[in-house]
Amino acid sequence: FASITKGREYFAGVLFVSSTLLAKRSTEVADRLRLNTLYVALTRFRDEVTVTYSADCPIASLLDTASQL
Repeated sequence: FASITKGREYFAGVLFVSSTLLAKRSTEVADRLRLNTLYVALTRFRDEVTVTYSADCPIASLLDTASQL
């Protein structure tokens, strides 16, 4: 994903966040890398982005808060 979209920007898009985004047995470094990848993906959309995720997603509360901004 990162190599083919590096530096590209899109007008709008949809992101699907997996409920396994932060796997239970992952390391802190791996978690940071996954969150960084999510951040980069979010910042690629210029005008509009729709994020879908399940209620059991480990960062659902963060995504809920961000959607109210």
